[in-house]
Amino acid sequence: MIPVENNVGVFQNGATWLRADFHLHTIKDKEFEKIPNPNEFIRLFIDKLKEEKINIGVITNHNKFDKEEYNNLYKKAKKEDIWMLPGVELSVNDGANGIHCLIVFDKDSWIKNNDDFINQFLTSAFEGIANPENENTRCNYSLVDLLKKLDEHKQQGRDAFIILAHVEQNSGFFKELDGGRIKFIAENKLFKSFVLGFQKLRTYDQIDTYKQWFGEKLPAFVEGSDCKSIAEVGRAHQQQGVDKKTFVKIGDFNFEALKYALIDSDNRIKPEIPRINNSYIKFVEFEGGKLNGIKISFSPELNNFIGIRGSGKSTILEVLRYTLGIPLTKISADSIYKNELIQYMLGSGGKTTAYIVNRKGEEYRVEKIYGQKEDIFDSNGNLISGITFEGISFDYPVYFGQKDLSNKDADFESDLLQRLIGNKFKQKQEEIDDK
Repeated sequence: MIPVENNVGVFQNGATWLRADFHLHTIKDKEFEKIPNPNEFIRLFIDKLKEEKINIGVITNHNKFDKEEYNNLYKKAKKEDIWMLPGVELSVNDGANGIHCLIVFDKDSWIKNNDDFINQFLTSAFEGIANPENENTRCNYSLVDLLKKLDEHKQQGRDAFIILAHVEQNSGFFKELDGGRIKFIAENKLFKSFVLGFQKLRTYDQIDTYKQWFGEKLPAFVEGSDCKSIAEVGRAHQQQGVDKKTFVKIGDFNFEALKYALIDSDNRIKPEIPRINNSYIKFVEFEGGKLNGIKISFSPELNNFIGIRGSGKSTILEVLRYTLGIPLTKISADSIYKNELIQYMLGSGGKTTAYIVNRKGEEYRVEKIYGQKEDIFDSNGNLISGITFEGISFDYPVYFGQKDLSNKDADFESDLLQRLIGNKFKQKQEEIDDK
């Protein structure tokens, strides 16, 4: 995916968990509480999102979209690593009181140059209807009609998706429709394509029933503050004293990436940030030698080096291995070449600094000058004397060079098994030895 913007600060370690609010109202909404100085609204709104540590927000005013306000919010938020998406809370003509749908639009295709396809869409939806900005004024479309309209726009290159708002309250999907109607709509292919989330679902004992209607796979469960004042912006709703929040695992501020996260909700949508239990390298810096001034950040999960032959992929891995004191085994291929490569890249006096995190979540700094033993510092910058990586609960990465995995030596298989699962049996072996 091609990034929309360059967001190195947020994503310097790859895909990360960010808090999202899918239901934000602004001062342009008739339900929003007025403030003494409206000119201060943009600043106050973004400050509140920062305070709540929200990095992804969707503007969803009732049946209305203000392009100028959105652009001002977007620009201000961008400076704070907050991604604002355009949207609307549309009341469709279904159920006794209408159903509120949060429509999230792809900014780059719905707001292009001087075109504003969002307001063109809303004008059509409310043709002939007075006072469309009232919260419960229903548009001309039923939910099925809305799906068809959004599909027409998608065919013209304008993508969007739907989060069904406060699904179990008034004007919510489950509140307004009975089981038969829900099952009928859920079987619609366009529903499965466009409806990616339920907001503010609370009766979890009903999930098995919902799964029967939806064929096991439910849209993602997400949260939104549904704010009606500055004080409520980003504020989490509570259930039995517990804040209800949504965190999205995303690798870029990109509409397609957000859609993918919602579709893969089992792995990329969580009510809290999952704890990382494994050791990992946070980033590495080089001083002196051929890599002088280079800094490379790593993900705590999967990392990929992509480059042409001779671009330095193996070099980085070998220097990291050397910095962390990982020895070459007797069956390692090209041992002489690997050691000469490190000497060539670091040279006399070249230094590598690796910032690592152990399995307890504690950070350490490892400095290695070529030809000398590494120094390990704690998070306060204090040198720890006589300590090993095992002593700080840092698990060595399982290392294989480019040619190691194709090694056909007799001892390769046993060495491979030992490195992959050997440590898991270490404690058990010690217990056997004690017996």
